[in-house]
Amino acid sequence: MAYRRTGRLVPRDADQQEAAAMLIDEADARPGDLVCFGEPGRAHHIAFWLGDDRILHATRREGVNAVVEEPLENVGARPVRFARLTIR
Repeated sequence: MAYRRTGRLVPRDADQQEAAAMLIDEADARPGDLVCFGEPGRAHHIAFWLGDDRILHATRREGVNAVVEEPLENVGARPVRFARLTIR
């Protein structure tokens, strides 16, 4: 919603979101940046970086769909890349 209000269209699929963003180093990640899971250029899952090694993402565990905040280390999918969407 926040991007829509600025006139920026964010792609729906994870790999397209990664392609629309600029890769950054983990050390440069700020809250709101993307955490991309999967092979480079073929992300299969996206989370929002919250800082302090925490992410916010949609997940399905034990048959329950939910949006959760949790430590990045709790998500077993690798490799992980950090990316930033910019508003033009």
